[in-house]
Amino acid sequence: MPSNFEPFRVVPYLGGLRNWPSTIWLLLLPLVVVLVVVGSLLQGTVGGLTDFQPLWDVQRALGVGNPPPSRPNFPLTRDVIDGFLIVVICVTIPLIHRQWILMSRVIEGLLSSGALTSKAAPSLDRVRRLLRVEKVLTSVTHGTPLERLIGAANRWLDKVGRSSGILVAVSFALALLIAIGPNRNGLFRAFSGDLPAETAETWLREAYDSWWAAISHPGGFFLYVLLMALGIYLVLIQNTVGLTAVYCLIALSAVADFDLDWLDRDGNFGWQPVTEVFRTVVLSLVLHGSALSLTLLALGVDNFPWVFGVVLIWIVMLPSVTLGPLYALRGLSRAAQEKRVDQLVTFFNTTPSAADPLQQEDLRGKIVSVRAAKARPLRLRRAELPAFFVLVLLPIFLTTVQVYFSVTYGGGK
Repeated sequence: MPSNFEPFRVVPYLGGLRNWPSTIWLLLLPLVVVLVVVGSLLQGTVGGLTDFQPLWDVQRALGVGNPPPSRPNFPLTRDVIDGFLIVVICVTIPLIHRQWILMSRVIEGLLSSGALTSKAAPSLDRVRRLLRVEKVLTSVTHGTPLERLIGAANRWLDKVGRSSGILVAVSFALALLIAIGPNRNGLFRAFSGDLPAETAETWLREAYDSWWAAISHPGGFFLYVLLMALGIYLVLIQNTVGLTAVYCLIALSAVADFDLDWLDRDGNFGWQPVTEVFRTVVLSLVLHGSALSLTLLALGVDNFPWVFGVVLIWIVMLPSVTLGPLYALRGLSRAAQEKRVDQLVTFFNTTPSAADPLQQEDLRGKIVSVRAAKARPLRLRRAELPAFFVLVLLPIFLTTVQVYFSVTYGGGK
């Protein structure tokens, strides 16, 4: 039975694409840009340079500065937020592809380096019992505990893959709500500026009718719904795979012993495969956090139910994919160090020269070297840290601000 975690099982109809280079998917970005621009040209909704006013729209949304009055006109060149969302969707595809390839190599890489050794029988503590790891293991009858854990995870991904039709239908339904929703929920209200109540609804209706992806512009509407459905589908399957992978990582210590590669062949004592996956997770969080922040800015205070629903998913996923791995791998190096020191001392005591002071000094030097060895599977590059903390926590901050204004001022311009 294979021990490899296989994320591509959630997209069985695209399984053969796992062998493609991830970078080739970047070609989707210029292709989509051309389609959107050409479609907007044909329906006359591209707009001009004067419509490109992101700074003024940000000032209007935040209520700062002195921007000129906002016209109810939203051609493609003014819709910076949806343009950014489309870029994020296109970039997410090669990112997911790369992430899943790396995930499929983790177990094999850890086993081959000696950083992971399968246990003969599972050992369950209270947390693993609460996670019902034992029940998961009994769902697969053959193989080592490690093989049974990964086999159960792959079976779950198979089940999700067989439900792809439902996920696609849900994605299109939500995309239609997003595309038609602005007419009901006033998606452009944040950019309307200070308008009298008697003219606000007229302004919003005209803004939506002028939007390049409004239902009155079938070409743009079709492309927008298609792209938003793709984005929602990507979020659903990426989160499914991500949560499954985190579950397996937390359960891993019940079915395998953690260690270090004492030859340090990968520069991270055998745990570099996990580091490579985690960096793709961080990049994905940064991309989605920035996209979510812009969306929250556009939705404004009056769309609090939408805001709350979107951010609730973020609040659930964020600690799961960050704190979950931290918990699963806590104390990794310390436990491996103690095990290695015990091995060195035990072997040393069996040698004839155990009482030799020079040999004891040599052993002491080896122990110091062991104590200095630390795997950092969840380490980030220094340049990645500021972007991670700012863009990942920004949606939560923006939601808090919106809640405050909604409660304090009753929400609404």
